[in-house]
Amino acid sequence: MCYTYAMQLTAFGRTYSLRWRKVIFWVFICLCLLGLVSFFRLSYRYYRSIKQGGMNPILEQQLKASVGKLRLNQQVTAKELARLTSALAPSIGPNAAKLTVVEFVDYSCPYSHDSAVPFRRIMAKYKDRVRFLVRDFPLDDIHPRAAATAIAARCMQDQGKFWEYYDLLFANQSHQEDADLLRYAQGLGVDMTQFQDCVTTVKPENTILEDMQDGAKAGVTGTPTFFFNGVKIQGGVDETTLEYLIKLFLEEKK
Repeated sequence: MCYTYAMQLTAFGRTYSLRWRKVIFWVFICLCLLGLVSFFRLSYRYYRSIKQGGMNPILEQQLKASVGKLRLNQQVTAKELARLTSALAPSIGPNAAKLTVVEFVDYSCPYSHDSAVPFRRIMAKYKDRVRFLVRDFPLDDIHPRAAATAIAARCMQDQGKFWEYYDLLFANQSHQEDADLLRYAQGLGVDMTQFQDCVTTVKPENTILEDMQDGAKAGVTGTPTFFFNGVKIQGGVDETTLEYLIKLFLEEKK
């Protein structure tokens, strides 16, 4: 014989008889309702965060976990970090900054182009707290004008106009012939004799080759590749992600 035991429940002066199946059913319904309420609250929180210009909290958690894994897999020594932060590289920000961000770039690379404007905006915002450096990694086998463009940019560094030229190169990425490179330099008011001499003698070639060797030793295989205190982040990143990473590293204890 199978029995179904009843349960007595008294409320508001009345007695109700409940069976276990009904109790389980209503408990299940209540749990489902609680789950739905939690889901909608979390969804609304994510919606508000994204609408206000913040990062998607789910993406933020994934990114934080990814950075944690990268740290475990990349034991960057002080010597290796010093090699990444070459004194010859164009830079903005204090040398003693808590965070150093190094970008390996190819001026003809469309993915470097997509990161260039966000990178420069972030640079302007954090230049007093973060040291930013740019190093060359021209991929001539993919982009035939990459090396010539990198040389022109380094020649502009000699005259203190690197960053303005950096912006022009990415703003006009489809126009990087020799005549274009000369025109951009002339528009910035530099000494054209000095610039042309630098470009034609390929003066910065050894520096660029050193950048590529250092990049290869650090595991750079494509552009853009960023290093945050030696932690490699490869591929294009948007402004929100860049800012999140900078804040993450700045908030860490030394």
